[in-house]
Order: sequence, then structure tokens, then C-alpha cells
Amino acid sequence: MRKLFAILLMLCLMVCLPAWAEEEDDPLKADGKAKVEAGIAEMAQSQTGWKKTMMENTTVVSVKKGKEYVTVTVAIPTMKCGAGAKEQPDNDVTGYLERAVAPISTLEDTTDYAIRITIKGKGDNASLSWNTEKNLSGYKKKVGGMAATAAKSYAGAQMKTAVYRYLLPKAADMPKNKPSAVPEMEDISWYCLAVAAELGLTEAQANARLPYMLMLMQLSKFGAEESLNDAVLTVKIRDWKAMLSDADALAREVLPGMMGVPEMTREEIEAVFVSQLAQVWVEAYYRTKNTETVEIRVDLPATIENGVQEASGILSYLAAYSAQTDVCIDSLMAYGATLDYYPQVALIDTAILSGDDMETGTRVYFDTGAENHGYVCIRQNGASLLKGFVHSGTRLMVTLTPGEYEVYCAYGPTWFGENYAFGKECFCGKFTLVVPETTGNVRITLEDNGGSTAVEQITYDDFTEGIGQ
Repeated sequence: MRKLFAILLMLCLMVCLPAWAEEEDDPLKADGKAKVEAGIAEMAQSQTGWKKTMMENTTVVSVKKGKEYVTVTVAIPTMKCGAGAKEQPDNDVTGYLERAVAPISTLEDTTDYAIRITIKGKGDNASLSWNTEKNLSGYKKKVGGMAATAAKSYAGAQMKTAVYRYLLPKAADMPKNKPSAVPEMEDISWYCLAVAAELGLTEAQANARLPYMLMLMQLSKFGAEESLNDAVLTVKIRDWKAMLSDADALAREVLPGMMGVPEMTREEIEAVFVSQLAQVWVEAYYRTKNTETVEIRVDLPATIENGVQEASGILSYLAAYSAQTDVCIDSLMAYGATLDYYPQVALIDTAILSGDDMETGTRVYFDTGAENHGYVCIRQNGASLLKGFVHSGTRLMVTLTPGEYEVYCAYGPTWFGENYAFGKECFCGKFTLVVPETTGNVRITLEDNGGSTAVEQITYDDFTEGIGQ
């Protein structure tokens, strides 16, 4: 039985193998495959966007020969959005976009399409009747329909939302009408860190500058009619130059009231400028005039794969904003160099500056010499009771109940206001004041630090900390 089976198997192979070999080596099939591949490659050169990508990545999956036709079946990349129609970006914007563009990144989803080629003649005279435009007209139409479907699949509101939040993230949610208080900014450091190097900024600079500009950029339309590799973002950009101008003007009001401005570093000047940006960006957000609308092209799959720094069109606007910010800081540096080390304020009369003296008790007088003015801060049980200024040649009188007090004092020839007293070069001290139970008066001469008052000299920093500045 086994011998009989082996003989039958050999006879079958002898009959069938030549037919299989002939099928595989059939010149008409090879010619059909070659013509389809060459025709599609030639057609792809004149296409753009979705169609070009689909044609360039079309592959032959099978070739069959009949009596009248050679049928070449090709696989065309589908490329429509990989995210579900009802799927929302929610808090996973990057994940949503990765799923959405997966068909474009992998090209694994395909649609089969059969191209039929007529056989002319018979036997050794058989050939294929081929005209590229005619034979591939159906294929071209199929690709056109698939391209339109793909483009439309990315045109939903969910996709626009995800792109907006990924490429132009907002640091604050803004109400329709201008709020009475400045909204707090949320952390978008992931974005700032990603683009900092491309913009030539440190991470700290990017975090300080970019959120305000991004707040003024609004994505009004997302289009991918041609391709996601050349997607079009229609962006409305509010008047960021006016915002910088407003911040610059405010900084020029603030700097004269600060100590040590001529010696400030660039980083310190920038910190002053950015603090003013935090005040003026809301006004710029609700300002309607001078808004420009621009179209920015991005390679969306590349930005999703490699990061938002790939969105060169957006970065060019951020770079222009950052460069103008540097111009403002340069100007403020030059302005700061012209200011006095200490802010200049008008000299005031002897007076209690804050707090109140007591209704009953002992009268305590503070004075200085003829050349210097003085300042005192009287504290008790860890709390400040009152602060006062003593003009040279006069006395400051306060009423204190009997007890023990801690007094911080300073004196000098030039008064720079309560924030800076007489500057770092002035005399600063503290002493314990004991107010006795007496009907008499107590007199304290601040410059008499070697007398009965026993004033202990302290540093300027300890003085400012002691008076609660």
C-alpha cells in the first residue's frame, strides 16, 4: 500500500510541477506587475499630499492570469484617522494624537484594489494591452476618494482641540469677558522645556516668557486637506508687541523705586520685566485691535514623534516675540544704569509712619544729632507696635506703657523711604528699651550708642528683617 501511495504521489508531482513553474514564470504576469508598478510610480510624481503618499506606498500583493485578463491586486494605505470618531483627547492629548496619526506613521492599514489588464493575442504572440492613463484611471479615482476620506477624518473638533492643546497650550482658562482679577497661570513647563533650546533660551527664561505669548495665540482652524505632513494652522495672534510695550512702561515706573538698580544683573532686570508682563497680558488678551491672522504649516506626525520643537512655523513666532523681549530688557538695562543706587524720595517731617502710640503711659522721645535723620521700629512680644521717622534737630514723641520693648533703629543723612531707610551704608542697631513706671519722660538719643541706651550695631539685612521689610 505504501509503495502504491508513493508511486501516485510521484506521478502527481510530475504532472503538476511544470504547470506551477509555468504559472510562476509567466511573462505576462511579470509584465503586468512591472507595468502597474512603473505606472503608479510615474503617476505619483505629479501628485501631492495624501495622494502622493498613498501612491508611493502602494504595493502589489498578488498577480493572477485568466484567459482574457491579467489581474494585479495592489494594497493602498488607508491613512484615515486612527482615533475613534467619538473619542475625546481629555487629559491624554499626546496619546490621542499618537493614535490618530498611527495609520500615517505605520502605513499598516491598507485597502486592496484590483487592476485588470487585457491580454491581446494567444500563445507566443500574447501581450498586454496597456495604457497608463486608461488602465490606472480607476486606481487614480480610488486613491482620490481615499485621500478625501482621510483628510475629512482629521477635520473633526476633537482633532482641532488636541492639536491646539499640544502645539499652543494655554496656561489659563479665560472667561468671555475681562475678569476683575488676573487669573493664575498653570504649569506648562513641559512645553517650555521642549522648545527652550530651539529658541536659544534657558529653561527659566522659557518658563517666564512663553506662557504670556501662548495666551495671545488662538487656533481658529486646523486643516489637512493635502496632508498631515503639511497641515495648516490658522492662528489669530493678539497684539503681543503692545503687551511688551506696556510691560516696559510699567518696569520703568517700578525700577526707580528699587535699591541697587545700576548694579542689577540682566537676570534681575528680566525678572522685573516679567513681573510686569504678569500684570499686562490680560489687557492684551481682551484687546481686539491689531490682531493678525496667519497660516502656520506644521509636519504634525513629526512633531508628535519628535516633540513640539519640530513645529518650526510656531517657533518662528515665539522667536520673534522672544527677540523683542530681549530688546526691551536691553533698553531697561541701559535705563537702569542711569538711576541712583537708592530711590530718591522727598524728605518728610518727624512723624509716626505706621501703628499708634498708647493713649496713656510714659512719654518717650527719640532724637538724633544735627546731621542725621533717624528711624525707629518699636516691637513687643514679637509684634511691631509702631514705626516712626525723626527729622534731624527734632524729636519723635511716643507714649508707651511701662514695660520692656525691643527697638530697631537706623540713622543717616539721606532718607530713601521706609523700604530702604538710609541705605546699606547707614548705622543700624537694636536695643532693649525699658519704660519705667514714672511720671517723667524718657529720652533716647539714637547716636548715643555708647551711653546708657546701649545700642547694639547690626547689619542692614538684620535690620530690614527685624522691622519686617
